Amino acid sequence: MKNNQKLETLIKLRLQYKIPILILLTHFDNYCDEIKKTEKDWKEICNDNLYKNKKDLLDYINEEIIKKKYNQEFEFSRDDILHIVLVEPKRLTDEDIIGTLKEDIKEEYNKADEEKRKEILKYVKSGMDLKDKEVQEFLKEKKIYDQSELIKKLKDKFPHQYHNALIQVEQK
Repeated sequence: MKNNQKLETLIKLRLQYKIPILILLTHFDNYCDEIKKTEKDWKEICNDNLYKNKKDLLDYINEEIIKKKYNQEFEFSRDDILHIVLVEPKRLTDEDIIGTLKEDIKEEYNKADEEKRKEILKYVKSGMDLKDKEVQEFLKEKKIYDQSELIKKLKDKFPHQYHNALIQVEQK
């Protein structure tokens, strides 16, 4: 990572505006999904990679701060980095779920009354959710957030700025 102009700009902005966080957009959710398909100890592998990536990033940023003789009170720590997944988990609609039904279940669904249809959809959806939830829970445990959680974090870290931004949006 030679002369990284964007990183230098980030460091300067952090110093100038005393920004207490760095938001790191990541595909770590996709990475964990792929590892989970082939490795039994996927959580350990993902955890090790996450730790290494974060450590490498922190080491590099903090080396740059020292090398450029910036004020070292502004070095980054682990807590300064918010990992945000790039894509929100897909929220399936009832139509999406119906489209995935096997023929025999779809036939049963079509013949069912409204109450039974809701029950079938609920059952199928819970099975689909279980597959996705394990990786999502792991990511949440490792403090890798989705975009809606990012808004909550920003609101907590910058309540005044968040409120002002909200007012400006409402006035437009």
